Amino acid sequence: MNPRYVRTVSLVLFATFVLFNFQNCGPAAVSSKTSEYSDQVRIVDDWNKSEIQFATEKVELHDEAVTADIDGLCNREHNGAHLEWALFADEKSGRPLLTGQSSCASGQFNIDMAHLDNIVCGIPHRLAVEGDWGATAQVTFEKRCQPLASEPVAAPDSSPVGTDCSLEYEPSASGASCKQICYRSSQVVFSVTVDSNRCSSLMQKLASP
Repeated sequence: MNPRYVRTVSLVLFATFVLFNFQNCGPAAVSSKTSEYSDQVRIVDDWNKSEIQFATEKVELHDEAVTADIDGLCNREHNGAHLEWALFADEKSGRPLLTGQSSCASGQFNIDMAHLDNIVCGIPHRLAVEGDWGATAQVTFEKRCQPLASEPVAAPDSSPVGTDCSLEYEPSASGASCKQICYRSSQVVFSVTVDSNRCSSLMQKLASP
């Protein structure tokens, strides 16, 4: 069988697998089959063009994190390919703060980051990765500053093992913020603003002498 044909079929099957997972965790599909098909074609087309991409649009870590494992997807045709990654202070910075290496394996890659002690919280950084075949991708990387007050809460039902959640309260000039934040391996996997009443106990603790 033609090797080029086999690679093409494998890539199509992988793209279908990725789409299936996106569909399971996304909003309900539209009723129009034509629209659904068009959306899938567009995603597959974007995937084929990108060749490499991070698993999330933004990487956000707990302020105390000193290490991180960042995942991404790469074209299976480049399995075994060498990857170089770098963390920059901002979009314009030309000198990286951290660098490292990874590889494309089974359509995935992992960036193992360490020495994050000196990364300043609350400041967006740029994490970039490049494959030895020329494909590149980047994502916003940021440490989440510790809130003024927080307390642990139960993780949502069906959350994977190792998910830790908390209510975080942070007053500001524009109004108090009460959020439920969930971390896994020190990385934010869920964040939502909730009713400020849920942070009432935290507010009372701060008001106490």
